[in-house]
This record gives sequence, structure tokens and C-alpha cells, in this order.
Amino acid sequence: MTTVSVLDNYAGTFTNGSQSVDATGGLRFVASVDGWITALRWWHASGTSTPAQLRLWDTATQANIATVTPVPAPSGVGWQTAPLVAPIFVHGGREYRVAFHQGASTTNTTLTSTPVAGTPPAPLDVVTAGGGCGCVAAGDVYPNGAILNPPWAVDVVWSDVEPDTGALPTSATLSNTLDAWFTSDGTENAHQDALPWLTKLRADVTGGLADLWNSGLGDAAEGYFARMEALLDLAKDHVDALPDAIAYSVRSAHVRASPQRRGR
Repeated sequence: MTTVSVLDNYAGTFTNGSQSVDATGGLRFVASVDGWITALRWWHASGTSTPAQLRLWDTATQANIATVTPVPAPSGVGWQTAPLVAPIFVHGGREYRVAFHQGASTTNTTLTSTPVAGTPPAPLDVVTAGGGCGCVAAGDVYPNGAILNPPWAVDVVWSDVEPDTGALPTSATLSNTLDAWFTSDGTENAHQDALPWLTKLRADVTGGLADLWNSGLGDAAEGYFARMEALLDLAKDHVDALPDAIAYSVRSAHVRASPQRRGR
């Protein structure tokens, strides 16, 4: 298994700055092959504030596909890693943006030099088209504003193999994850015609999927997963921007939770 981060080879230093307004800033990156994001991370320096949220964005759809609220960082200096509840599948050759949201009157950390394309460890690389790999926007939104060089000190942990943590998400965790996407900036308004399908999909996932995972499973669970598959296919017919993460998570759960995998 290969596990790497975009800034593993970064040889520069870091600098602290004051954040006077509420903003989101981050790093544009791509992998040359399919893989999984297992964690988000940020650089903590003495005296800097812990990010309010760390987020992973799909550049093509501008959808927020993962969110982590980090715990307060220790007093030491270095990378702080916030694992995702479940790994997020990312496509090779597709741009993503990892960013953290920081409120007004806080302090953050940026790189002192801009990473150059070709220097991150393979298969990861920074995206520099348009002027640079950094990105920023006002507020807690998709960072589609000005190109920012050097970028804020935020990164991902990428793996070529889906980790099997053995941990099963709770209904509350699934609900929070889907709510974060469902109400992400612009998505709901842009797809009003698809809201009935998405509402049904969200209700089914949050209302029963995690509970079935945690209750031993069986024939009823197999039927439930089949119904989820049908709902996903139906939703895809109505929403071009349905996040791959939802479809992948349900299909992955189906495999993990099958009687064969559980020794039944």
C-alpha cells in the first residue's frame, strides 16, 4: 500500500499570518491514478489557530465531498492529521481542492514558497493552471476566488488501496456527512428538480443504513442495500452532480457487509 501527501517533499518553511476576515484557503491537487483520501491535514505553528473546518472539494462540480472538524492542535509545531470517518474515492486525472475554513480575527499558516509541478511524490501533483496551486475565497465556501501563492498550509493523505478501518459509521455521522454536501454552496439551488430524489436518498441512508451495519445484518440488510442501489441509479438520472462519494460509499459498504465477508 502506498500512502503519500502532496507536500511530503516540500522543503520550504512556513509563515504565520493574521486572518482579518472569514475565509477559506487551500491547495489544488491531482493524482495520476485512482485512489482514496483517508485524512486531511494542516500545519500547526506556535500561536496559530486551529482551523474551524477542513474540507475536500471536487473542482469539476464544486461539491464539498468531505469535511472534518479538527480537535485543538497541540502546542508543538508540525503537521496535524484529521482522519476521515470513511475514505473518499478520488479519480485519477481529476482536480480536487483541499482547504481549511478560518474565521475572522484568527491566525493561520501559509507556505513561504509555492510548490512546483512535478515535485510532489508520485502519483500526486499540484495543479498550477491559471497561475498557481493556491486558492482562496471569502467565507466558508468553495475556494474559487483568487489564485493564492504561496498557498495555505493544508494537505491530504492519499492511498492507492482503500483502508479497512473496521469502524462502522453511526446514523448521526452519516447524517452530518450528507447534510454537509446536501446544503453545500449552490448545490441545492442548482438542482431544485432533483430535491425529491435526493431527499429520499438522504432519508434512506441516514435512517437505516448505519443501524443495519451495527445490528448484525442478514437477509433484510441485503434487500436494503439492493434498494439503495436502485435509488442511486435513479438519482443519477436526475442529478449530474451527484457526488461519486455517496455512490461509492454505499457500494463499498455493500461489499464489506455482505454475509460472505462476515463469514455467514
